[in-house]
Amino acid sequence: MTMRSRKIGLRTRATVAFAVTAVVVVVGTALLTYGVARRYLVDEREASARQQAYVNARLVRTVLRSPRPDLTNFLTGLGGGTASSSVVRYQGDWYSTSVAVGAAALPGGLVSAVENGAAAHQRVRDASGALNLVVGVRLAAVDASYFEVFPLD
Repeated sequence: MTMRSRKIGLRTRATVAFAVTAVVVVVGTALLTYGVARRYLVDEREASARQQAYVNARLVRTVLRSPRPDLTNFLTGLGGGTASSSVVRYQGDWYSTSVAVGAAALPGGLVSAVENGAAAHQRVRDASGALNLVVGVRLAAVDASYFEVFPLD
């Protein structure tokens, strides 16, 4: 018995070409949609975190302007249920709302930029590999610097 080569008909070839094209378009559209949505959500999260850090920095500045600022107790209540951690440098000392997040967890370049008077933010990975946003604000009126670390999970 001899095997004959079967010719694939025009209708079959057109159907296969249409199916392959449809799969490529659907996968491309899905990847593009995922990328745009992810970028939008991350940008919104960062904008919200920066705004929250600026508000908290103003509160810290107000407390530090008082005659006897109790920064440690104030920072304890500052989080308000958020997952962020605050770090303040005031009169050469560092204060933090978390034992895990302190001056050593802040990127050196960001600290230098803030100490020189600029508000700055930077994405960093912590020791466990989690992505965080660090926002820093100089509080020149009270000679302090305020940093807040937000998880981006």
